[in-house]
Amino acid sequence: MHFATTTALLTAALAASVHAAPSAPVLDDPNLIILHTFELEHGTAYELGLKNSTAAAAAATTEPEASRLRRRCGSNQVQCRNDNKSTYVACDELIKDLDKDRHRLFDPSAIGWYHIDSWGTICYVTWPRTVPGLKQGHVVSAARKTLGTCNGGARVSGIARDVNLNGVCTFQCLSSSSVCRS
Repeated sequence: MHFATTTALLTAALAASVHAAPSAPVLDDPNLIILHTFELEHGTAYELGLKNSTAAAAAATTEPEASRLRRRCGSNQVQCRNDNKSTYVACDELIKDLDKDRHRLFDPSAIGWYHIDSWGTICYVTWPRTVPGLKQGHVVSAARKTLGTCNGGARVSGIARDVNLNGVCTFQCLSSSSVCRS
């Protein structure tokens, strides 16, 4: 009887420690910094930026290329990836939290949003450059499409190209990695 009670208590303590979110995030890109931390309904979120914000400046494009990009911008062309997969649940919670406060402006130097759910699972939504006037709601559409398209086996990783982020045509990633490359 004593053994069963001790085992039950140890199991409960282990379960509580396994479900606790990490106290500080580990970023997989040494050029990133945490700009802001938010406690949310579904976990903790971190707004990310680059250590050197000028590194996030857009590359120049030729006028014909810019015109071609404008025509298809907002189409959110999704490609699924097999690496850096997060869980469907963690990414869904991230998107819900972004959508809930969709009119909130990101920090002007932000290039991503990092979410740790109550189970300690990580999901990122990231983009390659800073975007003036970017609101949380601007990243939701492509993130939702990526989540819906790339949900294989309850694991998610993908990139959406031709994403319109407040008038800037770019790409956006949804995965367990802070690194977002086209």
